[in-house]
Amino acid sequence: MTINVGRIWSFCQNGSAEECEVAKARIVSGITKIGQPAQCENVRLMVRDQVYLDDVRSAATPDKPFAAAFRQVGDDLYAILTVDSPEMTALANPATLTKLGLTAEAAWDMADRQPRAKLPMLPELKTLLKKPAAFADGERLGSLLTQRNTFEKIAALVGPDLFVHVVFDGFVFVAALPDGPALEDFAATVSKDCAGQECCISPHIYRFRNGQCRIANKGA
Repeated sequence: MTINVGRIWSFCQNGSAEECEVAKARIVSGITKIGQPAQCENVRLMVRDQVYLDDVRSAATPDKPFAAAFRQVGDDLYAILTVDSPEMTALANPATLTKLGLTAEAAWDMADRQPRAKLPMLPELKTLLKKPAAFADGERLGSLLTQRNTFEKIAALVGPDLFVHVVFDGFVFVAALPDGPALEDFAATVSKDCAGQECCISPHIYRFRNGQCRIANKGA
């Protein structure tokens, strides 16, 4: 078994020794459990950044080549096809889909559709014009960023200042803020918060432009 410890290593550089030990014990417990057989109802999407994808690629070997199914949804963000179980989240690959009897398109459609009942509704215009919207109640909240068409419609009404950030799967923040010093200060705060997370999705904040999540503090 090849285990990539890059993210947990980064977390341990910023967390306390006690937090690091708990995190290490958690990851060892998760990867040593025998997962349940893959089932169609457990096909999901997760959102991760370029660093995560590069880490997964780096673990590939000639006998176990890189075969994760992913689609780019932003400058450095990707929707990745997974099969969940209570014990772990496994990346889906062509062999997994064959066992499930699914084509790639059917799997992507299922992964996008099935979790939506458990995800919170994206904010309405009148809500965002009054105050930011924070999502902290739900599973795999980062996958909200795959709803790009909905975000595009919201952005068309709110204006170009709409942004979102997701530092980990348990929290998504949507608000409006124009380019300038306040945005840069907020981006620095988000980056710092990301460094303190056990599994950060992204240290950036994003705008929605032409169907993609564009890094807001880089001239998006």
